[in-house]
Amino acid sequence: NGCNCIFTDSEIIYDQMHKSCNIYLVDNARKALALASIAIFKEAPENILAVTGTNGKSSVAHYICSIISSLGQKAASIGTLGINIYENGVIIEENPANLTTLDSISFSRELMNLKKRGINYCAVEASSIGLDQYRMYGRKFISMGFTSFSQDHLDYHLNMAEYLRAKLKLFSEYSDDSSLSIINSEIKELPVNYKAWN
Repeated sequence: NGCNCIFTDSEIIYDQMHKSCNIYLVDNARKALALASIAIFKEAPENILAVTGTNGKSSVAHYICSIISSLGQKAASIGTLGINIYENGVIIEENPANLTTLDSISFSRELMNLKKRGINYCAVEASSIGLDQYRMYGRKFISMGFTSFSQDHLDYHLNMAEYLRAKLKLFSEYSDDSSLSIINSEIKELPVNYKAWN
């Protein structure tokens, strides 16, 4: 269909096609796609915050953007309620989104669009499935929050341990030494050293 190159993590596909097209074997195709998306859509708001949790992600993202925009900064949220732009504490523009956590190409493209509109603060919802599929891979967030943890998405994660493991990726793979983590102290399932728990 006119692709210039293909990334795959399947050795079988690579062996079948490497003589006929530009194909690259990578460790993880989803991670490679996310990194390629960042390379293509280079710009993004300087301050990106992410929130995960079974419940409460949309509310927390909304509160964050309401507060930041009340302080005179342009802000946006990306999540279940779509892509929303805030000014003076209220939503001034709503745009629909198909997923709580966008696919990596759409995510990087939307971040670049927000930056071009002068938005430097963005709160994003990080779903367990989005985290497990590396849709935001390659990003570092200035702050991450974990709102709640209860049974959900077991059709995808199969058990609660895998569900928790997916959510904890937010804190082990998307933070650096300057990132702030805010965790609901009532989440009893968290291991003592959650950052090292993979």
